[in-house]
Amino acid sequence: MKRPTTRKAPLSLSARDIKHDVSTKQLAAIGAITLAFNDLESCIELMLCAGANIQDWLFVEVSSRINGLEGKTAIIKYVIDQVVKNNNDIIELKESVGRFAEFKGYRDAIIHARVLSAALGIGISAERRAAKAEVLLRADALETFYSHILALQKELLSATEFLTSIMARNLLANSDPNIPSAEQEILDRRVRFQETRNSRHLLTPMPKFPTESELREEESQVLEELQARRAGWYRQFQEPPQWYDPLPQRNSSLFGLIAPFFPRPPEEGKE
Repeated sequence: MKRPTTRKAPLSLSARDIKHDVSTKQLAAIGAITLAFNDLESCIELMLCAGANIQDWLFVEVSSRINGLEGKTAIIKYVIDQVVKNNNDIIELKESVGRFAEFKGYRDAIIHARVLSAALGIGISAERRAAKAEVLLRADALETFYSHILALQKELLSATEFLTSIMARNLLANSDPNIPSAEQEILDRRVRFQETRNSRHLLTPMPKFPTESELREEESQVLEELQARRAGWYRQFQEPPQWYDPLPQRNSSLFGLIAPFFPRPPEEGKE
């Protein structure tokens, strides 16, 4: 979806007018990704609230003082390590949270991108410490990313339910009669969590960024098509009209159309 930029010379097909050079599908997908990711952030906020066991009335005050989303995901992973006993569950829960951090990198690159090549669907975005990244802005790549965001929303919500069921079980004493029902709830929510993970894994894979040689080949093809269209556009003004022929005897068909409007000369021998 994106890569660190290694480009020394810019691509030659940059955009001049975003609404003209970038398709409606691309612009719509970028807007959908932006809004959908806001909901995805809410899923992380909910997981933090549940994992840290913060009261609703206090959560906004606490959350707004944590250093960004990276700090919040780090806290969630710490809670998972402390609360969850099953190693496989730990790996899967932390992988889901880590996927959010990966998606955030894609989202940031997309919404902060400048169009490097509208024809090739490539943008360039500034990152930390003067680094730059190139990101795909192609409609199919953006649509695939959008579908993964929606799937991860469901996955994180089910992960939050799974985590809270484990936390609730840990609070029970060994002699508590509610232990069987609590453990059954853990099993049920584990199944739901794994179902949502599997659903995301079955989606079309996230697109890989093309190699430099692939980009150059695509650029050459686009340039050839543009040159062919321009040549055809100029040719229609340079070539004479199809009905015209410099030899008068070949223009009889044209003369036949206009002859009835002119008087005919008298035939020989007749007045």
